[in-house]
Amino acid sequence: MVRFGRIKILTIAAVLLCGLSLSCHAKESDRDRNSHKSLSLDERVIARSALLIDASTGEILFARNPDEPHYPASITKLITALLTYEKTHMQGEFVIKLEDTKVEPSSIPLKTGEEISVQELMKALLICSANDSALALARYVAGNVPDFVKMMNERALQLGCTGTHFTNPNGLPDPNEHTTASDMMRIFRAVLRIPELAHIMEQPSITLTTAVGTVTHKNHNKLLGKYEGMGPSKTGWTSASQHTFSAEASRDGHTLELIILKSRDKWTDARALFDYGFATLDERDQKNKELHQGTTPPPPNSITSAQSKPAAPVASTQPPRLAPRTIAKAPEPKTKIIPYKITKGDTLYTIGQKHNIAISDILHYNSIQDVNHIQPGVIIYLPQQVN
Repeated sequence: MVRFGRIKILTIAAVLLCGLSLSCHAKESDRDRNSHKSLSLDERVIARSALLIDASTGEILFARNPDEPHYPASITKLITALLTYEKTHMQGEFVIKLEDTKVEPSSIPLKTGEEISVQELMKALLICSANDSALALARYVAGNVPDFVKMMNERALQLGCTGTHFTNPNGLPDPNEHTTASDMMRIFRAVLRIPELAHIMEQPSITLTTAVGTVTHKNHNKLLGKYEGMGPSKTGWTSASQHTFSAEASRDGHTLELIILKSRDKWTDARALFDYGFATLDERDQKNKELHQGTTPPPPNSITSAQSKPAAPVASTQPPRLAPRTIAKAPEPKTKIIPYKITKGDTLYTIGQKHNIAISDILHYNSIQDVNHIQPGVIIYLPQQVN
């Protein structure tokens, strides 16, 4: 009887301790959640570099190190897709060569000798981030990959990207490849101006039939179909770049565009930044609505103080903006960009004199840290007016 009583007491004590432990754990979890909510947006965002804009006005809603260089990873494929579309309009078929298949990971995979359409490769490029598709498209468009890479860098400069240098069409690690959030936003917006490409990037999956067989690939964007309003996007990741992300989302008449570079968790960052952007614009809409509802127009022919006295000029307090994006083909540039290899004894002045280019124009198209000491052997890009 005594033994039974002790067992009963021990059992009750264990239950009480367990309940206390669960209660404490629940309180700690609540405290963690509340603590996270109390953090500012700047504290919650992990990414080293990020840029969030209102697509319709170009207003910058959030910016962190937008001009700091980082590895782009697979969002490099945005400019690969842009160039391919501009040169082919996704028309045509061609035969895969062995050199197109020499890449890993993330491949269709392609098989040497098979014939495949540009359109199918573009889908694989943007939806499942196929690296072999990038190589095949680059060779098809330019004849070989190195020439396509030159085209990539020239097109980036034409878009105003002065902090970007590409070395391959797929974004695989290379110490000489880098971009900035500002530059990638310019490239992303150029891609979004093409409805066919924007449509591809928001598809949840793609089913491809190649010589290897029929395979369904899912879109790498884990927020597609889960985050309200998520639209066209392109993901990227390597161990060197960490997470990179370009995405557009729309809600309640507003469209936001986002670039994330060097993040340990792009999904958390994207949610936080998009939530902030929509909340900011919704709050502004509400204030404007209340303002208009509370305004009573003066009766006809009445004289108001505003009519009798001109208003004093007010200094602009508008946040910085990028040019609003419109769904239209970008005009052809009137400036041709040519590469130039710096030789011993060159200075920006002598290069400018030789090519009849202002030093300010050279600096506009190149990121040069020390203008007084330029390194021989380095490739820079010079703008040339096209007649």
